[in-house]
Amino acid sequence: MNYKRLGVLLGITLVIGLHAAGVTAQAAFPSKPIRIVIPYPPGGAGDAVARAIGQRMSTALEQPVVVENKAGANQAIAASSVATAPADGYTLLMASGTSLVLNPLLKKSLSYDPVRDLALVSKWGSAPNFLLVHPGVGAKSVQELVALAKAKPGTLNYGSIGSGSNLHLAGEMFAHKADIKLTHIPYKGTAPALTDLVSGQIQMLFDPGTAGLALAREGKLKLLAVTSARRVAEYPDTPTMMEAGVSGYEIDSWWGLAAPAGTPRAVIEKLAEAVGKAVAQPSLAQGFRKDAIAFESSTPTQFQDFVRSERSKWQQLVTTFKIDPD
Repeated sequence: MNYKRLGVLLGITLVIGLHAAGVTAQAAFPSKPIRIVIPYPPGGAGDAVARAIGQRMSTALEQPVVVENKAGANQAIAASSVATAPADGYTLLMASGTSLVLNPLLKKSLSYDPVRDLALVSKWGSAPNFLLVHPGVGAKSVQELVALAKAKPGTLNYGSIGSGSNLHLAGEMFAHKADIKLTHIPYKGTAPALTDLVSGQIQMLFDPGTAGLALAREGKLKLLAVTSARRVAEYPDTPTMMEAGVSGYEIDSWWGLAAPAGTPRAVIEKLAEAVGKAVAQPSLAQGFRKDAIAFESSTPTQFQDFVRSERSKWQQLVTTFKIDPD
């Protein structure tokens, strides 16, 4: 008997068997509920978007998609919990510009590396930020707000969802381009920041919509401007920051889905396909029409290219704003 040849044949059989088992396991995905970790407390735009998309993904995947809020540490708690989870596609992260781009730029010590520890699945939406102020602020326009800030340097407080977050940088960009001094107050999410804005504990906030816009429609807050390059159709009377005199000001919020690094490519692609089916449903866009949220999907590669371009852009801006890592 040719034992050498027998060994080779057994090895080949083993490899084929393992590959077939892997393919079968991936083809069966998902076989149990999927969990999406949201890096915000309940109540904000990101939370609402994740819940709406997760509900529709569950239909596409024929398995429950549950959400779990893990706010704190500027989204690092949520990102770390997913980065260290099993790479099987059952624990996912609602990712954003903060967790994927800004944290590595602005945090000296970070418990995860988005490039090394996370696999990008798909972008799923974006929204302009809106400049909201407390009704008691003596400004009915951005120009009047700038004049007030210049008359009383450092006395106007603006909130954000955390130091180094997209909304923190929105305030820093405003202060830099308008040549004013503002005081930053970080929160764990939009909901607590809005609570303090309504009560007058802070005077202004850049917010991507939902709850903040609802409060503005109720007259509890004043809407001064939108941060997109063009006016938003749902709020035609609201000027852009550039129209309001802040030259070159454009910034938005965006979200997507990420999985632990090492998640099988077939699983990543199946999840991306589910995101595509979810965001294509007309009821999703209709439900967020008043919030100016644009829904879109992408391939994993397209999402990677987008995030790479965002890292390059924000690296330059962080240097321009002279924001030191903390």
